[in-house]
Amino acid sequence: MKKNLITVLIIFFILFSCKSDKSDNENLEIDTSLLYGVWAFNKSDPHAVFMINKDEYYLVDYDGDGSINYTLEGKELKIFYDGSMQWGKITSVTQDSLKIKWRDTDIETKYVRFPED
Repeated sequence: MKKNLITVLIIFFILFSCKSDKSDNENLEIDTSLLYGVWAFNKSDPHAVFMINKDEYYLVDYDGDGSINYTLEGKELKIFYDGSMQWGKITSVTQDSLKIKWRDTDIETKYVRFPED
């Protein structure tokens, strides 16, 4: 009995160790060194809209914890809010600008890199 319990625990540990994280990014068609950073609608805005890095998408003006899980596959960005998901296609990313076509509005939104000054 004890031997079976140890075997089950070992198998559970192995399977849990292989579990992928929601923020794993695969099959990328964009340069993440250009994508990762802080983004706003305008350089003159008093605050940014969001920040994205390898580990999280952080929504600046959000009630509660602004840290949100996301996935990035190809050019598709999926953001997992509490109980819902927002999907967008990154149409362009450069050192200074980012364009995302959000599925729910079907409009391309333009962002600029938020100044770090």
